[in-house]
Amino acid sequence: MKILVVDALTLADVWQLATSSRAIVLAQGSIDRAATPLAGHGACQPNGAPVVLVSYDETTGAWHTNPECFRMPDYLRDRNASTLWSAGSVWLHHRIDSPAAVRRSALFPAFEAEAMIAMIEHEPLGDDSVADLLLLNYKGADFVGHLYGPDSDELRLTLGEMDRNLARIIGALDAKVGTDYLLAVTADHGMPSAQAGHRHFAPEVVDLLHRQFDPQAKQLVTGYEPENAQMFVDEDRLSHLGLTLGDLARFLEAQPYIFAVFTHDEVRRAEDALRP
Repeated sequence: MKILVVDALTLADVWQLATSSRAIVLAQGSIDRAATPLAGHGACQPNGAPVVLVSYDETTGAWHTNPECFRMPDYLRDRNASTLWSAGSVWLHHRIDSPAAVRRSALFPAFEAEAMIAMIEHEPLGDDSVADLLLLNYKGADFVGHLYGPDSDELRLTLGEMDRNLARIIGALDAKVGTDYLLAVTADHGMPSAQAGHRHFAPEVVDLLHRQFDPQAKQLVTGYEPENAQMFVDEDRLSHLGLTLGDLARFLEAQPYIFAVFTHDEVRRAEDALRP
């Protein structure tokens, strides 16, 4: 038995249901967890249909999707980012000869743009009076900026390529549907300088906790997702060491680069206090 739980509807979900799946929904992104929310639940929501969603596979360098919920266009199946380093494996003295590395360079926006332009040209956008959705997670500035910093030549070149390729995407859209559309461009965050001592990565924070509380086994922290500000702790190991989550939180808050740390219980109490 399969049980489907849909916690919240996205814009694509709402619009698909409101138009009885007549609207064209196209979503693309360079990382699964960012691209999928754009497309919503597709055919995996009640009365849903398999909208188009492609996201970049950092392991293979190809576009892929979840076929249970979404549709993968045939015209994107043979595209691979390996073509980006076929003429050279180095960019600004950085090796880019892998699907993961090339995404963190100014070469990658063109690969994203080519896929989006192909979607615009092949799919029936604007063929009727129902407004369609074209959604793109354009993440080059994030990947390059986090690695090299906001003031780097690497990011300046990447932003230039992103601008140039965004103009190509808009030009393809103009050619397909004219200019009667709404374009919205948003961003989510900045990033710290690359200056030494100003940047602290997830492995460094995990190592700090292990050195302080579990230097031998290093089994206390099982995972840290800085994108979501979530740290996962083995509670059995925590109890074995005679510690509480509060001990870890107070230690982390004592670090000059961490503003606040909240335990699961504190978050739940705050959530309960907001309920009427």
